[in-house]
Amino acid sequence: MKNNLIIASKLLGDFNNFVDNRSTMFLTRLDGMFDRILQWHFGVWKKEHEYLGQDNKLEEWSMYMELSRMIDSIFQQIEIRALKERASFPFFNKLERHAEQYKKEFVSSHYYAVSLFNTFYQVFFLNIYGAPERFHIWHHCFPGSWKVTKGNLENSENIIANISLQNFFEWATDRIWQTNGISYFPLDDVSANLFPEVDPILWARILIFIFTPYGENRVRSVVERPWNF
Repeated sequence: MKNNLIIASKLLGDFNNFVDNRSTMFLTRLDGMFDRILQWHFGVWKKEHEYLGQDNKLEEWSMYMELSRMIDSIFQQIEIRALKERASFPFFNKLERHAEQYKKEFVSSHYYAVSLFNTFYQVFFLNIYGAPERFHIWHHCFPGSWKVTKGNLENSENIIANISLQNFFEWATDRIWQTNGISYFPLDDVSANLFPEVDPILWARILIFIFTPYGENRVRSVVERPWNF
């Protein structure tokens, strides 16, 4: 098995190094390439977490962790290309099918969907504002079930909306803490589109109140700080 993992690591490393030389049609549309990458993503994640914490499997765990890191990198490079090069529809179509199929999979209390969307949102939040088809992506490609709405959060079958919420809070906190007074438009864009049922101005005030660092007087800290979205 060790030799197979070494070979897999070499092949994935080569693919990772040259993924930007592949056409987006090859990566997201033809021949099921992105489907296979997503399957590898799940399979390697599962093995990595099965070996996690087993003292007699440290070498295997380390090798699967490295494979997982490379597949995450490939996934994110494809995501960036899809957003920038107008290939978002097939990308989201395949990712949504994959997420629905495996959203309840877990190993030792670690849920695969959490890992998958942590990887996805690291790229999406930073790059969606600069995407040429930003409005089309939000309204026609990004699944409505991933957005943070009252219905989605109350739906016990929809765990992805809650993961979206947690990822947004983690990403937004650092941006809100910035006090240079310069507007951060990607935060505006993500906030308005990921939370379609909330008034954008009211939601911005709530977020700033919750996440702004404050001294003795919390309200004064919020009022006096420069707002950046």
